[in-house]
Amino acid sequence: MPRWLDRLLGRVPKVVDWDQLELGVFEVEGVVRALELIVDPVGGARCVALDYRAWPPSTTAGVDGAAVVGDRAFQVSAAQTVEFLLEAFGRSVLIRPQPGEDVAAIHEALEAQYGFNLRTEVQCVSPGDEVVVRGKVVHVTPPGGSPHRSEPHRAVIEAQQIRLR
Repeated sequence: MPRWLDRLLGRVPKVVDWDQLELGVFEVEGVVRALELIVDPVGGARCVALDYRAWPPSTTAGVDGAAVVGDRAFQVSAAQTVEFLLEAFGRSVLIRPQPGEDVAAIHEALEAQYGFNLRTEVQCVSPGDEVVVRGKVVHVTPPGGSPHRSEPHRAVIEAQQIRLR
């Protein structure tokens, strides 16, 4: 299907052959290879991206007047990501996401305030995970490379969404 029709219908094309990458918004999938790692403040896992959610204890009374124990009325959400390589077909593309917030500092502050009553949930993207990345291709290296320098990546993608496959 033509790219103009995808744009008109709001669809993001999925690129299977990385030689077909060009400037614009695409989806690619591959295996994560870390350039640097961040640490999950709750479980200690080392990852390239994490999605953090915490629920401090509620002080709101329930509908029947009883204390709400399992209420998730107040939620703190944060995400943190570092640059990483996405590998497939013997090639790699550099994924450049928005860095997000310092999740460890947020968790430390919440834990100091609420202690063991703080409920948390963390999802990590670790090296070796298969992911789908939707983003904007901002640089493409020609298939033959550059005659003046060696480009380490097939393309550079500013990530808008990263999800496990």
